[in-house]
Amino acid sequence: MEYKGIVTWVGEPKEHSGKMQIGFRIDSEVRFFNIQKSKEDLESLKTAMLHKGAIIEFDMVDDYVATLTKTGMGTPKSTKKENWAEDMVSFEVLLKDAHDKKEDFSIRTEMLQVDFDKKTALFKATIEVMRQDVIIRFEGHGDASMESVSSDNIKPHFIRMAETRAIARALRWYVNHQGGCAKEEAE
Repeated sequence: MEYKGIVTWVGEPKEHSGKMQIGFRIDSEVRFFNIQKSKEDLESLKTAMLHKGAIIEFDMVDDYVATLTKTGMGTPKSTKKENWAEDMVSFEVLLKDAHDKKEDFSIRTEMLQVDFDKKTALFKATIEVMRQDVIIRFEGHGDASMESVSSDNIKPHFIRMAETRAIARALRWYVNHQGGCAKEEAE
């Protein structure tokens, strides 16, 4: 399948499942895309073609970018973020990206602590994925209190917010979302 769009986010090269890759997003899609190459090739690609604002076309083979062409003269942006919220992603997008991986996975949560008097809660979420007869785990923790929840409508539901934040964090590790945080983590 062919894709075309403006690059809105680019991660840093990192190792995933024993291979170096870089993730990015474009404005016309809600999912993340990954390219696998050597670290040097990824650094060079990021500088020359895969920067925020670049207009690109690419196609996919086996869930990875196969060919990439820069079609527009986007200007490289500074890696310094003007606003940390630029890299936020929603819980809905994270869950869709997890399902798009076409892997069997499960999400389990565990309440680690709750204090009804202080209205605080702490959860741990674990995502388990079976890959080649090996279980891989991604864990995230989430907390919530009256001070850390900004919405008055959500404050009474601090327990559910702590669990949602834990799941969102674990999903970010699983789908390799390297930037910012989930919107639900910042509410």
